[in-house]
Amino acid sequence: MKKLVIIILLCVTLTGCRSKKQSESFSDGAPTIIEENEESKVSGENKKSKAFEKNEGINTLEDNHDTKILEGSSQDNLCDKNFETEKEFVNEDYSDLFRNFNGCAVVYDFETDKYIVYNKKIAEKLYSPYSTFKIVSTLIGLKNDVITDENSKMNYNGATYPIDEWNHDLSLREAFNSSCIWYFRQVIDEVGINEVQEELDSLAYGNCDISQWNGSNINPRDELNGFWLGSSLKISPMEQVQVIKKIFGGDSIYTEKEIGILRDVMLYDEVNGYSIYGKTGTNQNKEGWYVGIAEKDTQKYCFAVFMESEESSQPATGSRARDIVTSIFLTYE
Repeated sequence: MKKLVIIILLCVTLTGCRSKKQSESFSDGAPTIIEENEESKVSGENKKSKAFEKNEGINTLEDNHDTKILEGSSQDNLCDKNFETEKEFVNEDYSDLFRNFNGCAVVYDFETDKYIVYNKKIAEKLYSPYSTFKIVSTLIGLKNDVITDENSKMNYNGATYPIDEWNHDLSLREAFNSSCIWYFRQVIDEVGINEVQEELDSLAYGNCDISQWNGSNINPRDELNGFWLGSSLKISPMEQVQVIKKIFGGDSIYTEKEIGILRDVMLYDEVNGYSIYGKTGTNQNKEGWYVGIAEKDTQKYCFAVFMESEESSQPATGSRARDIVTSIFLTYE
């Protein structure tokens, strides 16, 4: 009996320590715009991404061999993972593309049903999705008729935002490309918490935690905060790919029309014959995402690149993550 009590107390202690550590890691509430308007920064330049020059970078590559990975599995998940099956993955060395950044790349090949992974440890960690969540919030808005097509507008409130593209009525395409937070905040609010929760559960989207519905006040205005911005919702790069695979593989609750509209607004560029569709996400130049799909004839891939900067390195942004994706597909046939 005494042994049982000791074991229970030990479990409670460990759980408490873990929870405290997780909450402390998201304690930064600085009142600043944390999502960079990366798409608008391309003006005056060729929009096509350029491949990174190959320099010696961080090499956290594990032994290069085929192994197994459990789809939909990660720490701290709250939603039921309803598509857990073992899939093969192959380690790939992309360290020369990441250079001085710590990060990972995950590519899923529909044809071979395999995952190509660089830096598996990071690929399985949970992070805030930031603007990459606009992929899913677009579908949620379309499914619930809050928006109907790429020209759908939300109500601009007349405020002056630090990003000029946000300071007028925007269409879905414009809001997606300029990564306008207030637009998608309105979409999510009109859909409502219960429906959003159900749809995230259906996608097994990370930890599915929208408990901090209004966000963590990391931005100065209410309409510039949300559970997907350094708040309760978290997802791993591996899960990002699995969600994209589910959507564009026809295994979700969304219609072909809804997915087609999303695909149109996600289109970024053509690289080496591949059409690249994606969404960036940035956290104060400390973390950068690029998530999406690449298609060429019958070939189709889902991808997620995540990177984080160390204090001495250059800023990590979604546009830099996008450059890595470009570099990866320059090497594909």
